[in-house]
Amino acid sequence: MQVEYAPAMANTIKIQYMEVTKLPPADVNPKKHDIEQLKQSLQRFGMVAPIILNETTGKLVVGHGRKEALLALQKDGADPPNRIRVTRGKWMVPVLRGIDFASAEDARAYLLADNRLTEIGGWDSDALMKELQALSAEGPEMLLGIGWSDKELEKLLAEGQDFEDGRPGVTDQSEAERFLESTIKQLAMFWNAKDYDEVLDMLERVMVREELDNHSAVLKWLLEQYCEKNPEETADDPQADSDED
Repeated sequence: MQVEYAPAMANTIKIQYMEVTKLPPADVNPKKHDIEQLKQSLQRFGMVAPIILNETTGKLVVGHGRKEALLALQKDGADPPNRIRVTRGKWMVPVLRGIDFASAEDARAYLLADNRLTEIGGWDSDALMKELQALSAEGPEMLLGIGWSDKELEKLLAEGQDFEDGRPGVTDQSEAERFLESTIKQLAMFWNAKDYDEVLDMLERVMVREELDNHSAVLKWLLEQYCEKNPEETADDPQADSDED
């Protein structure tokens, strides 16, 4: 399949569905991509922005990472994300046509600008923390596919904890006191979609085999088994020292 070059259109753009495997990359793209994160994002949100083709060269100028992620999903046998069309078994991706750069140098410069300009703005830490906490409160699956790894999310949420009140995001003292006095506590963990399914399956198997009541009991049992097999040295145990005194 040959990429059809559109005539120069200074003020006209359109969306055209094109076969993802037939979109040639830019000659040089120094931007690295986390393909696993992009795969998660595409599976959750679908294709929400088109890839951009440079009409001057017929090569991509925006969307290299998403193209790689789509090809990886297709290779994995995954279902096509929302807004990806399938024609005779081929995945068709929305492409923005009509962007005609004045020169190859302009296209190369825009590729850099498109990636760099989103990086230099930074984040409003307080606003980001509130959004992450609000999403986390709805369930850990709400944090999948948004670009942060599990470790990064755990660190961000831990940094946002209000230790004086005793729980994340609490500003009302009476609410904090109720949390501290409650006999039920919640331990949040974050998993990517694949690991989540595997961990849930293993928890279920252990729960049935060991006749435990719930997943919390399974986790506690597993930790107890580990600690029994890997006892701490007495010299490193402050409680042991105090008992000897």
